[in-house]
Amino acid sequence: MDRIPTLGGLQPFGAGEEAGWLFGGVCDRVEPGAAVRMAVHLSGSGAEPVEILGRIAAARPYVYLDIVHDQPWRGRIKLRFGAADGGTRVRLIAELDQPGLEWLMRRRGFPTARNASPHPRLGLLTSKSGPCSPFATSIDNAAMLALEEINAEGGIHGRRVELIVGDDATDPETGIMEARRLVQAGCRTILIATTSATYTAVAESLGDAPVLLVQPVMNEGGSGGRLRLQLGGRPGDQLATATKPLTQMEGVRRSFLAGNDYCWPRTTHGLARQLLPRYGARIVGEEFASMRTRDFAQLVESIQKSGADIVPRPI
Repeated sequence: MDRIPTLGGLQPFGAGEEAGWLFGGVCDRVEPGAAVRMAVHLSGSGAEPVEILGRIAAARPYVYLDIVHDQPWRGRIKLRFGAADGGTRVRLIAELDQPGLEWLMRRRGFPTARNASPHPRLGLLTSKSGPCSPFATSIDNAAMLALEEINAEGGIHGRRVELIVGDDATDPETGIMEARRLVQAGCRTILIATTSATYTAVAESLGDAPVLLVQPVMNEGGSGGRLRLQLGGRPGDQLATATKPLTQMEGVRRSFLAGNDYCWPRTTHGLARQLLPRYGARIVGEEFASMRTRDFAQLVESIQKSGADIVPRPI
């Protein structure tokens, strides 16, 4: 493992017993392109640390280390190393953009508001923090790409569209507050790329508000309406497509159902109990883990003891 100079001598970054000196940083290797996970405790944000997901952009042993990250805000962390009496001087520079500053202010409990704009605004509610944050980067990038294409073609009635992003923190109550903030910012259409629990809570909270809510990611359906569109795939379709070829494989007959304890897995498991026996499969176990579970050792042990051949997990 590459070693990075720190105060007090040489320590490894991201691996080994002394790893994590930078915000608990964890990575497989210290080289450009390697993924990095860090956890930052923000004063006033509660007991749960904020997880930063990024990658190493540049590294030179004993000289510098740069990390760029997309979640929960877009920014760059720069480390600069220099000789000092009795050790090494470490200088840390953190950069963030305007949306990142607003995110931090809201997380600390300070109100933020966008000025009025002559341009139409599109809201995106996603999970930039919490257990579902690993999915948010691709959602952000897809939304920005789509908006660039729309604006390149003239926008809406000749006006550029602005994207305003909200973070539900993988929590329905937070999602409601963020959705209301997006509405107050002038968003009349909100893409809700979160858990179905957040989508349902937001749809109920906004009630008859003249705001189009679109759920573009996979969902269970059932909450449609004139201003409520659920466009993503359904768990039944996924299971039906995958089950037949899987059960035709040699020796694949025993299934273990495992998932998080919320609406998507419970709906999926209910459909699986109906569908799998039709193809000769037998369910040998079922367990749910809480949304914030990090230690899955017990679940893995249950799967191993069950003698399952496969764990079907539509996502």
